Formats: sequence, structure tokens, C-alpha cells
Amino acid sequence: MKVKLIVLSITCFLFKAINAQNLQIDLLGGASASHIGFKGFNEFVESYNSQNANILKSKLNHKPLGFGYQVGMGIQYSIMFMNFTYLTTSTVPAVAEFNNGEKRVYQFKTKTLDIPFGFTIGKPQKTNIQPYFAMAFHNTNLTSYFQYTNGFKSYGNDTRYSGVWTSWKFPLKYGVRILQPIGKASLYLDFNSMFNSKTYLGGSFDESNSATDSRYFVKISTQADVDAITDGLKEIYNTRSLSIGLTLPLFKTEID
Repeated sequence: MKVKLIVLSITCFLFKAINAQNLQIDLLGGASASHIGFKGFNEFVESYNSQNANILKSKLNHKPLGFGYQVGMGIQYSIMFMNFTYLTTSTVPAVAEFNNGEKRVYQFKTKTLDIPFGFTIGKPQKTNIQPYFAMAFHNTNLTSYFQYTNGFKSYGNDTRYSGVWTSWKFPLKYGVRILQPIGKASLYLDFNSMFNSKTYLGGSFDESNSATDSRYFVKISTQADVDAITDGLKEIYNTRSLSIGLTLPLFKTEID
């Protein structure tokens, strides 16, 4: 019901904007930082380090903070606005190094298409605040490989846990954007978050000591087909993002 309401609102907005005389279209882009709240993976990290403590030179250390960029286009009609933005994030690789110099590496990468829809609070050429709700198409990939001492990275079945996993979600999000005019452009600060959901796990990671247990992940690729995509990560998680960048006017009409 919520999705249908948002789709209807977007359709009405686009119909009015196309026929409007006070319409503005902007291009936007900037840097972003995201927090990927993946509780189950943190549990796996603790279990992995505990069970391999005697052979680890340095423990697996996962940090859920990732960095990337945001680009898109915005449509402003009166006080209403709608954007189409693409956001990508990569976390710092989590690396465990063994006593013999070999390594186990994990890394999360996300790609999100957001369609925020909201309204503007403020006056032209002044600081504006834009609260919004958004539909999103969200993809997460978890890459795990084993690195031998000669530098070769194996994603195949020759070692446990190796592979690439993926998931697709269609979450609803909420957020707020602050814009400060700078000449014809505007500096923006954008914060958004998925609506929190209960986490689905189906058990404890400690039971199998596997971050690639089929109850949580579905393996989609091996050394031979590392780019394959099917179903994937089963755990529900929450992602929050903060972006800073510039908007540049592309097209504008005004009522005389």
C-alpha cells in the first residue's frame, strides 16, 4: 500500500512538473559515506577470530563504514521536488592474516538507485531544508577471497568461504537534504536511512562458523564466473548514508 501511494504521488508530480511554467532541473554529484548495519556478519567475525586464534597473525577486523559517490538529477516544481540519484559504496576490506603470510579478505560493496520525493522549506537564494521519503533499488555484494603468499587471489572452491554473494532489496527510505546557494549552484548535505526492519537470521553464525552458510547467503560466483548474479544475501539490514556535493542548474522556467 505504501509503495502504491508513493508511485501514485510520483506520477502526479511528474505530470504537473511537465506542464509547469516554474520548473527547474538540476544535476547533482558529490562524495558519500555509508554505514552498513550487518549484525550477523559481526557475529561471524567474532567466531572466526576465536576459532582461528592460534594460526592468526592479525585478526579479521570488519568496519561497517564505507565510502563512495553520489550522482543524479533533480526536478523542482514549486516547493515540491523529486530526485533520481545513484549511490555507490565500498567498505574498507576486512583482512585476516595467517602466520604463514596467507590472507582471508572480505569486502562489501553497495549500489543504490534512490527516488526521493519531498518538499522545500525556505526561500530562494537562502538556506533550504528538504525532508523526503524515497523508494530505492538496493544491491549489496559481499566478496570473499583467499590470498596466497604469491599474491594470487582465489574466489573458487579450493578454499572455504571464498566466493561472491549478492542481494537485491526494494526498501523505503527517509531523509533530509540541506542546500546552501553558492552563486548559481548550491552546496548540499544529504542524510538518508532505510526504515529499520527486524533482522532475519534463522540461527546463530556461531553454529557453523561460516559467513557463507546458505541460511544467510547464496553463493553466486566462483573463480570461473565471478560476475554472475542470482539470489543472495538473506539477512535484512539497515544502511544509512551521508553525502555532500553540489547541484548545478540545467534547465529553469519561471512565471513572468
